[in-house]
Formats: sequence, C-alpha cells, structure tokens
Amino acid sequence: MKNSRLLLCPKGVRRMSLRLAAGALALLGVAVVAPTTGHAAAASDGTPDTAFSAATGTGFDSSLAGLVVQTTGKIVAWGSFTQLNGASTAELARLNSNGSPDTAFTTNLGTGVNNTLFAVAVDSTDRLLVGGNLTSLNSVSVGRFARLNADGTPDTTFNAALGTGFDGAVRAIAVQTDGKIVVGGSFTQYQSTAVPRLARLNADGTLDTTFNTNLGTGLDAYVSEIVIDADGRILIGGDFTSLNSASVGRLARLNANGTPDTTFNTALGAGLNNNPLAVTVLGDGKIVVGGNFSQFNGTAANHIVRIGADGTRDTAFDAAFGTNGLDGAVWVILRQYDGEIVIGGSFTNRDSTPVKRVIRLNTDLTWDTAFGTNQGTGFDDEVYALAFQSGGAIVVGGYFQALNEVTSNRIGRLTNDDPKPALPPLGANTTVVLVVGLMVLALGITTQHVARRQVVRVRRRR
Repeated sequence: MKNSRLLLCPKGVRRMSLRLAAGALALLGVAVVAPTTGHAAAASDGTPDTAFSAATGTGFDSSLAGLVVQTTGKIVAWGSFTQLNGASTAELARLNSNGSPDTAFTTNLGTGVNNTLFAVAVDSTDRLLVGGNLTSLNSVSVGRFARLNADGTPDTTFNAALGTGFDGAVRAIAVQTDGKIVVGGSFTQYQSTAVPRLARLNADGTLDTTFNTNLGTGLDAYVSEIVIDADGRILIGGDFTSLNSASVGRLARLNANGTPDTTFNTALGAGLNNNPLAVTVLGDGKIVVGGNFSQFNGTAANHIVRIGADGTRDTAFDAAFGTNGLDGAVWVILRQYDGEIVIGGSFTNRDSTPVKRVIRLNTDLTWDTAFGTNQGTGFDDEVYALAFQSGGAIVVGGYFQALNEVTSNRIGRLTNDDPKPALPPLGANTTVVLVVGLMVLALGITTQHVARRQVVRVRRRR
C-alpha cells in the first residue's frame, strides 16, 4: 500500500453457516464464508449497465482504488481522484445506488481528508471507518484513522477518543461481529503504545491490550490485507517476512485471540514471493489469494493461488489457469453466494488465451465464458475494485475510461445473477475491502483493499 500521496498502480504489478441470521449480515466488504447455494445462469449476466454509467456523468477524474457498498445500496469510493462528475471531492466520494453522485455526502464531509486513503470499511450501522495517511478530517486532527457517521459527517466523539491514533499509515481495516476493529499498516505505535504493524481496537477505540500481547513482537513490515474467517481467525497479508520473530512469507494467520497460528503458517512454507493484493475465504474454508506474485512456496503461481484451510496448496485450482496462469496482477477477488468467484485485475490473458479484466470462475473450476462474452469489449484498462450491490449487480472501479467502448470513467456496473439479491455475499473481499476489497458479513468486514506497491500510474502506494 502506500505511505505518501504517490499515485500508483501496478501496471505489472480486497461463513459462518446458516446459523448466522441475515440480519447479522448487514455489513459490507468482509471476508467471511458462506454456504453454497444453487445458481442458474442468466443471459444478462455480466452485461454492462449503460444507465449506471450515464448516471455517473463524467465520472472520476483519476483512479478509483476501492469500493464498499452500504446497506442502503449507496456506493462509497476512494482513490486518487479529486472530482466526481466535475465537482470537487478529493479522495472519498459516495454515489447513490443508481450511480448518480451523492452530493449531500460530500457536503457532510466538509473539508474532507487531507491525505491519502488506503482503506475503508463499513460497520454494522453503516458507519465508515477510514484509514491511510490522513492527519486531518474536516480540519480536525486525526491519527491516520477515523470514523464517519452513515451520512458522511465525522464521528467527532469516536475520533476524539482515538487521540493521537497511529504513528504511520493505516492500510487495512476489518470489523468483527463483536464490534472490535482489526487494523493493519506500516505503523509501530497506537497512542504511544507499541503495536508493530497490527492492532485490535475495542468498539470504543481503546486498544485491545490482550490481543497486542498475544501478537508478541508483531510484524517486521507493513500489513495491507486483513480477512476474518468463519472461526474468527485473522488472515493477514503484506510485505512482512517475520511474525513474532518467526519466518513467514507475506501471508499468515492468527488465532482469534491474536496468537500466531503456527501450524498454518508453517504449512505455507516460503509463502509468496511478492505481496498479496487480494485475499478471500471460500465456503469450504479454502483461501484464494491474488496479487503480483509469481511463486508460492517456491513453485510457480502466476498471480493467483488457492490454499487449503490447513495452509497447503490446492493444485486442482491451478489447473483452471493452465501452465501460464494470468499475465497480470490480480487486484480483487469476490466470492458469490453460490460459491463462484469474480476476479478483477490488470490481466488480459489466461494461459495465453485473451480474457477480459473481470472474469468469473464456476464452482467446478470451469470458466464462465458467457460472463466474459456479455461484457463485450469489457474494460479498457485496469480494474482495482469490485463490490456487490443489492440485486447482485457488480460495481467495478479502477483506472479504465470505457466499458464496452462506452465512456465509464473509473467506475461501471455489470448486471449479475447472484442468487441472493438482497445482500452482498459473505467471503467477498474489499481491501481492499468489503469490500479492496470489500463487502462483508457475518464475521465482520474487511476493506476491499486498495492499491499496493509500485509507483506506476494511479493506484497509490500502500
């Protein structure tokens, strides 16, 4: 992720079972697991929604790095942009469910944030947790982390309780069902207490000292991905190679209390040779990881890999991508209610076969070719963010300026046949998160992660 206002993106280079009631799934953007349900293909599946693109007007003037959808269907976007449909709205903006700009949200933000946002998450009451390099929100000092009320006004009581906050960038946020907030980044302190790159806050913003103690010496480099699984365990990804003084390869898992899951972490072996950009947990507990890496545990893995709940590689998944895999970075992975996964990124080929920048894999590991065909020419540039709306539609954000040759500046929408139209699916990611990463539910939310590592065009450096 990023630690300055550098524009970036990687041109080479976000279930519980049925016992969790739908009401508990009111969050967006987290990575939790959900049961598989039947799925029937629809002819409109993947078709560009031209009415949505028209409603956004001129869209965003620069890259959109992340998306989350609130329970109202409103779409929160963040990135390197300074305008939406010609109106000023730096770094953070909201659209109505039909794609039209929500000008009231911008007004409520006041002067907004003064520096880069890397992560946004939605809690159970639609409040927005925002993190990055910001040190001011509506002209009030904050320590790289803050909360907004559902309408976009700063939550002054919560923000005051955060005090000096974090001493370095916040790059990932996940909200647990108990209201506790897991925060990752490049920081080393929270309110002057040592928290090496990962911390958990209580719902009131105070530090969960037990979690902090259990984490031990923490991480040796930044955390940019956080996903909470159905058992409350915490998956983390980033640039780190050490967790509590034990070697790990940019991916690790913690138990719910913050202690490292040494069995899982050992099974990962050498891990990834480059940072993960997307992490999603499936209904069977398996974990799909995407990014700009080329190896997992010392063997080839071109930008995407699936790992068992025990930390071992799922080679059956590899076969779906062929010998050459994807030719570009995977930025975001979402899991549908039916178990299918939607993948977005910089790639244009799968095993040397042309594909769109948004693709879908069926549960039997065959490709949903109709999904790609229905997009027409698809997106003309990189995709960094995906989020589900009520009705199953997929909102897409990135650096692109056209969808199927129709102007759609940095945001567009595809129709979809998700069998659970009223709620976003569990297990969907959203670093960055819910959401990119990110929609959520059940166990909390995770950002639909944002950009990550190399200075290239517009996705900022995490």
